[in-house]
Amino acid sequence: MNAATVDVRHEPEQSRFVATVEGLDSTVRYRIEGGVMHVLSTNVPPALEGRGIAAALTRAALAHADAQSLRIDPVCAYTAAYLRRHGR
Repeated sequence: MNAATVDVRHEPEQSRFVATVEGLDSTVRYRIEGGVMHVLSTNVPPALEGRGIAAALTRAALAHADAQSLRIDPVCAYTAAYLRRHGR
């Protein structure tokens, strides 16, 4: 599996993006306030680490923020590192 094959779904009522792989949920949780998407956490179960799932979830969250013209506040350390690596 690679990040391109990860199916990410948005659950706005839960303020999260979810990818279910091998029956396990990985998530990016967020809060939107005043035109800012605060990305709060990225969680991938240890059994699924290293497969690009966190990156796929983060890309989906950032795409949503862009589509809604929201600024990003990377509270989550993973998201902050992702933004640094990808020049955003």
